[in-house]
Amino acid sequence: MTWNNKNCRSPLSRFLTGIYLLLVSASLAAQDYHLEADRLTSFQLIESVEEALDIEFNFNTEILRSQSRYTLSLGGSRAAVITQLSQLLDREIILLEDNLYVIQNQASRSGQIEVQYYQLDLRDVEGSALVGCYLEIAPLKLSYTSDETGMALIDGIFSPQTEISISYLGFEEKRVPISTLTQSGPNLIVLKEEEHMLGEVIIMDRRIVEDIQLINGKNVIGKGDIVAAGTVDNDAMVVSQMLPGVYNASESINDVQIRGGMPDQTSFEWNGIRLLQNSLFYGKISSINPFVTNQISVNKNGGQAKDGSHSAGVISMESDLSELDRTRIRAQADLLHYNLGVDLPVIKDKLHITTAYRRSLNDWFQSFYFDKFYNHSFQFGQIRQNEYFTELYEIEEFETIKQDFAFSDLSSSLSFRPHEKLRLDLSYLTVQNDFDYDRAFEWSDTSGRSELDISNWGLNGTLAMQWTEQLSTEVSFIKSQYNYQFRQGLGEDNKMVLNQRGQVNLTTQEQLRASAKWHSKQHSAEIGWERLDWDVLYQDGGLSEDGENEIYIDHDIESFEHSVFLDYQIQMPAVIVQWGLRFSDYSLSFDNRLMVEPRIHISTILGKNVTLHAHYGQYHQSLNRRTYRTNLEVEEGFWYVADEGQVTDNWINVVPIQQVSAGMRYKKSRWIWDVEAYAKNIQNIWSEVLDFTYEENPYVYIDSRVYGIELSGQYRHDRLSLTTTANIMSDKIINGRDLVLNSPFSQPLRLGLFANYDLGAVKLSAAWNYAKGRYYSEPTGLVEKINQNGETYLETEFDELLTAQGKDYHRLDLSLSYDKTIMNKIKSRVALSLVNVYDRNNIIRNQYRTDFTQDPVVTGFFQKQGLPFTPNISVYFEY
Repeated sequence: MTWNNKNCRSPLSRFLTGIYLLLVSASLAAQDYHLEADRLTSFQLIESVEEALDIEFNFNTEILRSQSRYTLSLGGSRAAVITQLSQLLDREIILLEDNLYVIQNQASRSGQIEVQYYQLDLRDVEGSALVGCYLEIAPLKLSYTSDETGMALIDGIFSPQTEISISYLGFEEKRVPISTLTQSGPNLIVLKEEEHMLGEVIIMDRRIVEDIQLINGKNVIGKGDIVAAGTVDNDAMVVSQMLPGVYNASESINDVQIRGGMPDQTSFEWNGIRLLQNSLFYGKISSINPFVTNQISVNKNGGQAKDGSHSAGVISMESDLSELDRTRIRAQADLLHYNLGVDLPVIKDKLHITTAYRRSLNDWFQSFYFDKFYNHSFQFGQIRQNEYFTELYEIEEFETIKQDFAFSDLSSSLSFRPHEKLRLDLSYLTVQNDFDYDRAFEWSDTSGRSELDISNWGLNGTLAMQWTEQLSTEVSFIKSQYNYQFRQGLGEDNKMVLNQRGQVNLTTQEQLRASAKWHSKQHSAEIGWERLDWDVLYQDGGLSEDGENEIYIDHDIESFEHSVFLDYQIQMPAVIVQWGLRFSDYSLSFDNRLMVEPRIHISTILGKNVTLHAHYGQYHQSLNRRTYRTNLEVEEGFWYVADEGQVTDNWINVVPIQQVSAGMRYKKSRWIWDVEAYAKNIQNIWSEVLDFTYEENPYVYIDSRVYGIELSGQYRHDRLSLTTTANIMSDKIINGRDLVLNSPFSQPLRLGLFANYDLGAVKLSAAWNYAKGRYYSEPTGLVEKINQNGETYLETEFDELLTAQGKDYHRLDLSLSYDKTIMNKIKSRVALSLVNVYDRNNIIRNQYRTDFTQDPVVTGFFQKQGLPFTPNISVYFEY
């Protein structure tokens, strides 16, 4: 029997095949699809649906709305997606045959699809509103921010599968499907806090301490729309000093310290640019413009290996352009300066620019607020002491004819994202302090003149690339230059013709850095290389006895440092461990040339309310600051680079720093309590910030040993927040084996109380600070000495050093602000600040020196006073 070449399936075979095809068809029909679209035209939308569903549409392009663009999310079965497309296009879609549909030129019978509205109420576990919470639907490139009540409105066209990503600094990220929300009323969303703490503190949006949260290895201070007490513009340096362990002992920003040591061991940065001049008006206000500062990070426990060799104590300020979505113009003015700022999204989601310019107002008028700051800056020296001229020139009378003072700053930041994975950030700043002081003598046409100019400019260019979801790279070039010039002399017609004294300090730091980072859900690692270059010119000269100009000190030193670093982090359910290692090779160092510096941070959860953390790190400073005062007695500094390789009288060792700390956090209901103990060892310091008198300076190479305990508590309510801090410290200077002294910058006990009350349009802030007095030395009398020319002179003699203690310091500051919207477009604010409300006569430094103006010569006692009661008022506009 032979078979013909034809299909001879049995009836059973045909039946089974039919059942199989029916099941496959049913499976395809029931399959769920999800399509995201961002600003697609009608034609592009149809093409996307064709590709996603593997079908074809037959249509005439003339029936489509060519001007329409759709940002939406479609989801569900094939039939559901086609129905949604029909509603969007408002066109009837019918099936012609398998996988072929026709779009007809008639309205959809089911009507157009409606925009969906969802209201989200964002809270923490205590029920407090989360202000400024960030919500994102990434595939659609849609983002939202919660308002001052914690509410956010989501609108659009979404499929049930669409997810909203919700993130808030200090809290775990949450993803909420649209299908779980209702359009009938507010949807309550509760975020849970992260429960880890490592070495960095972050303050968001230049705001006061409102709440302390924990996030991904960082101690985070949340943001709130509050004016910091004692300021009208949220000065970044003032805000940072509201943290335990961050303070200054002289009311000068130049002397801000982080957990003891010398002030020159604290570094300042803006967008990665080293601030070699960190203040304007000689320590009164920060050199960083608040209009371009969105985030303040404070390293109290030391940073990771990538953070640099000097990261034992860093205050870093940054501008954040990632959420800049509209043009904004801002203006602010008070009794001291004005400030202008512009935020400009040039190309949406691609190119953003922010810039700000600030300048002192005393070119037009000198307010009483200016006078208070002026008198506080120039308490000693030739400006305040007529005896200076009596002593030096034997001139009995003179009168001041001119005081010309001005400061300004210009800061700009640009963020360019030509591709979603490529980012280019550029930043530039320039800071300027100028002071000219002329005097005319009644008996002559000859005048005296002093000029002090201090400036700092810097730039940063960073190129970052996200190669894959896990791998990214970054390359940066950063440059900062500091220029200090002081000139003093006699002249005719206010033109300096005879130089009596001159000082110059020109310091340039350049940094080139490259790194690569990889991360997964539990692990992350970063490796990188860095080169630092320094060029420091330091000159000091004057008029010699024969009338010729003479240079006493002349140093021009170049140096560089190579570093490689590795950071690794592992995150387990209850523990985070960060481990880092940094290798540095310093060009001028012959002692311990290769520096190996480990850093480790550990944070762990103990129960529901308790977190423990511990830190250890080694660091070093290569660029240090000395306070080299002029006769103007202005607290500004000279920078010098570590110089061990040249045989000179100023051998400087690289300054190594080791520190260890451990702490605990306890959180219950609306309260957060922190306790932390630390130890800090700084070696080989040669810094003239220790020269706190003209004649007393027993330090060549000294070590600093610091031990301390920090305590802080915080209460947070919807409208009220309270913070209290306490610092107990032992800060000792060790010179050799036998001489152990108190640090002249040490205040053994410091207390702080801060309160903020938000009534909506009206906001009130208060800050009270208390500190034990600084240490100083009392002299035993005068002693005769002989100089190198064989001449006899008198000098103040000291027996015991730094054993006397000044009187206690305390001060209350208040700020009050009122917000109002004008014409529904312009936000305005009027703010009043009161410094030292009860006018406490604080003494911030005591010193002795030989007073040659008296006959007979005596030991003079000088006390530098703190600011008296000082009110200020400002106005702010934003369009």
